[in-house]
Amino acid sequence: MECNAFRDEMLDVLYGEGDPAARRRFEEHQESCAPCRAELLGLRRLRGQLAAWPLPPALRPRRAWPGRA
Repeated sequence: MECNAFRDEMLDVLYGEGDPAARRRFEEHQESCAPCRAELLGLRRLRGQLAAWPLPPALRPRRAWPGRA
């Protein structure tokens, strides 16, 4: 199968949303496909870097005052 056919499955695997069959297909593909392995590794690193960024004050969730919903 061509790498482009695995793009959606790669993202599903990245976000933990893929069903077991899709995950297995992609894992089997990436065993023999260095570019897909490298792309997934790069996406995982990027997600980690983005998760480490603090939110600007305007985007942080507001805390509710005690006694208020």
